[in-house]
Amino acid sequence: MEINRLFAAVAALFVIFIFIGWHKGFLRIVISFAGTIVIIIATAIMSPKLSRYVVENTGIYERTQEKVTEVFLEKLVPPDEEKTEDRAGSEDEGSGSSYLKDLDLPDILKNDLIEKTASEMYQALVAVVIKDYVSVYLARIIVNAGSFVAMYAALSLALWVVVKSSDIISKIPVIKGFNKMLGALTGVAQALIIVWVFFFVVIMFMGNETGSRLLRDVQASSFLRYLFNNNFLFRFIS
Repeated sequence: MEINRLFAAVAALFVIFIFIGWHKGFLRIVISFAGTIVIIIATAIMSPKLSRYVVENTGIYERTQEKVTEVFLEKLVPPDEEKTEDRAGSEDEGSGSSYLKDLDLPDILKNDLIEKTASEMYQALVAVVIKDYVSVYLARIIVNAGSFVAMYAALSLALWVVVKSSDIISKIPVIKGFNKMLGALTGVAQALIIVWVFFFVVIMFMGNETGSRLLRDVQASSFLRYLFNNNFLFRFIS
């Protein structure tokens, strides 16, 4: 039986952060965690601006859309396209949903896509040019995920520099007992945020072989699939 390397890496990450949290204790690690929360909020506010700049001023968005169309072409085009187009105007409101449900994507992406195409203004579009709509959606999600990851990394580096230079954490007294237990729990929360951000990296590269392989690893593990489909941060890029 082949080992799911992504699952092993994620499990190891949780173990490491639990150990770090236990070792440092709650009072020391909570400052770092609080900084992470601030970074998440700041990233959620600033990354849409970066994403908009990338779409409007670079060719990344167009190239991403072309790549997504190429990778998912068979999934996005109905088996009998000509017949589908002929009957598009006469089908009921759910005409595009059957094709969307067949996409080989995690539930969180598929459900968001179906939800967005459920409104009246998208029905005619989805029924006739579903391939174009899905490629636009996936390209936008990929660009948004990339912008979020880039902004998160930059702000995290800035926080690390500030904390290291000021040496605030080292001056906080350590209380044993519950302090270590709460530190371990905080470590779990930190690891979860890192995993959620990493899933954005997976989304960024799902148009190539590496990203597709990682996405398959996610789908193959019920634990990873649960984390992926319950990514709290996804609302910031959808």
